[in-house]
Amino acid sequence: MSEIDPQVSKALGNLRNANEADSWVLMSYVKDARSLFFAASGQGDINEITEYLDQSKVQFALIRRRNDEGATKDIFVSFVGPDVGFTQRRHVSECRTEANSILGPVDAHCNINPNDNLGKKLSQF
Repeated sequence: MSEIDPQVSKALGNLRNANEADSWVLMSYVKDARSLFFAASGQGDINEITEYLDQSKVQFALIRRRNDEGATKDIFVSFVGPDVGFTQRRHVSECRTEANSILGPVDAHCNINPNDNLGKKLSQF
């Protein structure tokens, strides 16, 4: 895959310096470029991320959860939209490895589906 999208690098820097309870960065895999590109980022309500999930894309996110004591937990999230074709699905594990290396060390991994309540699903971490 190609070099890291500068927007992803900037968003990751903001995430790592944020003081919000929850922050996130979302990337999309682009099949033709075989690369990961910035899709969205945010702070606060992690359910916001679902607004940016594209049913026709493979996407990865880093979500940083901060508890009341200030301790953080980084969660790597994988999303494969239901409209993603077979050819693109064949590359998901390769992309997941690349995304994980871009996002850095994490405390947990989670796969999500379009109908998941993200807050509820991530509360287990």
